[in-house]
Amino acid sequence: MNLTPSALLEVFGRLHPVMLHLPIGLVTAIAGIEGWRLVSRDPACPHAPRVLGVLAGASALLAALMGLTLARDPAYTSESIFWHQYLGIAFALCVLVMSVLLIRADHARSAAPTLPGINGRDRAYLLALLMTLGVMVPTGHLGGEISHGEGFITQPLTRRPAHQDSPPRVGATPDARAETPLAHADVPPEVQAIFDSTCVSCHGPNKQKGGLRLDTSQGLWDGSDAGAVVVPGDPNQSELTYRMALPLSDEDHMPPKGKPQPTTDQISTVGMWIAGLKKGV
Repeated sequence: MNLTPSALLEVFGRLHPVMLHLPIGLVTAIAGIEGWRLVSRDPACPHAPRVLGVLAGASALLAALMGLTLARDPAYTSESIFWHQYLGIAFALCVLVMSVLLIRADHARSAAPTLPGINGRDRAYLLALLMTLGVMVPTGHLGGEISHGEGFITQPLTRRPAHQDSPPRVGATPDARAETPLAHADVPPEVQAIFDSTCVSCHGPNKQKGGLRLDTSQGLWDGSDAGAVVVPGDPNQSELTYRMALPLSDEDHMPPKGKPQPTTDQISTVGMWIAGLKKGV
């Protein structure tokens, strides 16, 4: 087991996607409690926000440190990383300021109970809470696009139906093969749609694991840090289809476990397209 400082630091950074949900949930819970208080005029759970605020501040700071560590990974290179990084820092600072103002307001309530929003300390705290929520939304949105790909939420609404034409068949005759796409040609829409739904979240404009991009034809032909991923005319020797066809339990299988997986038909479609490419072009 590799327990070197650099490996441990990398593990620390990769915990960011786990930790970030904690401050988001805590801030949302605080907003829910305060919203109920303002609407019902019922000081329910009088000290709950204070406890939640302390936990939110600590977890937001930790999540920000993990995120800054993760951002050092060369796979993250997009403009979204830049904005997510600094919005994440702003969110952590907002949570910390909100937590301090919350504690002060809670202390004032304990000394002289009042309804939320009446005195100056309550107003300052509630304003900080609103600002925190305002920063949290775009920060989370950009983080989601980095993890799942740009336009992940609305992708089903904007995706164009794949062409119904049958892809080139394995073992096509020489005459038929002469009419199939040349190597380094554009990826056909039906194949690109498969990449978009199963590969681009890790190999797209926001993230390039292994130096590979599959959101453009040029990215596919440029290959990965290890070399070419497609051997024109030979899907069995192409790293792309080889990894897609491995058992899910194999550590070299792509996409990794937990990510959307291509169907057998989709893998076959990619393989038949590669088989139809001319060699040496």
